[in-house]
Amino acid sequence: MNIVRWLRCGVLAPLLIAGGLVSGCARDSSPPTPPPADRVLLFAPNLNEAAWVLGYGDRIAAVTDYCVWPPELLARPRLGGILNPNLERIVALAPKLMVLQGESATLRNFARREQISLAFVNMDRDVESIFEGILALDRLLGDGTATRGRSVVDSLRRRLDRLRVASAVPPKVLLILGHAPGSLDKLLVVGPGGYLQDLVRLVGGDPIPTDGPTYRPLTLEALVAHPPDLALDLRPGGRSIEEDRREFESWWHRLHLDHTRTDIIDFDGILIPGPRIDQSAAALRDAIFRAGRDRP
Repeated sequence: MNIVRWLRCGVLAPLLIAGGLVSGCARDSSPPTPPPADRVLLFAPNLNEAAWVLGYGDRIAAVTDYCVWPPELLARPRLGGILNPNLERIVALAPKLMVLQGESATLRNFARREQISLAFVNMDRDVESIFEGILALDRLLGDGTATRGRSVVDSLRRRLDRLRVASAVPPKVLLILGHAPGSLDKLLVVGPGGYLQDLVRLVGGDPIPTDGPTYRPLTLEALVAHPPDLALDLRPGGRSIEEDRREFESWWHRLHLDHTRTDIIDFDGILIPGPRIDQSAAALRDAIFRAGRDRP
């Protein structure tokens, strides 16, 4: 699956299954269904999280299969995602509005046929796009003034500023999205242009690689030729983290990359570009701090 399409639908299936995100979702008792005139469906986890933080949770009639937060929404009906929408369930829910992140011919045609309003909000690129998306979503769901959105964005900016770290010699940080089971083969890493590298810079790191697309493969030859100071395996919702950390570290030793420090980030929102990016930044900052503390 194309990684950009994943960010827009909110699912990178192999990572989600490996990290236990889908199976690990808590379920609450069924909440009341909003009235038809107010029902909205948002086809990405970050859009649902933003709508909740903005105060529109009572309008969300269902959530995607890949939503993991907030727990208050996880008992709502599941509607699939932008790549696998449950059209029968959507008809039964009779939403007034569907909000997408990225194009879907299936949902565009469906909305036209069922006479459902369709809107697009993209907040899946850099940090600024997340702020812009929150404002756009508030204008769409609210009274058009984005008053709530400005409050949320201002608060998020302040929280991120408090996490800012100035480093005289920032460590080179590699963010890993996926790899072959039990090894560093078939690496998929975070490249330039996205919110994750923005957050690494914010908290005192120097993200690599600096070329290529935002989400890209990395060969072992390139890794050995230009090893990072710190390699972070992003495993949202992971379990047995201490054991996983030891195993992950051992792979680097096999390549004789003993200079590289390693860690795992298991925060369930690390791959969701939404209103919890301050928590993602804090997780990255803590990992960089641990690596510096443990370095001889």
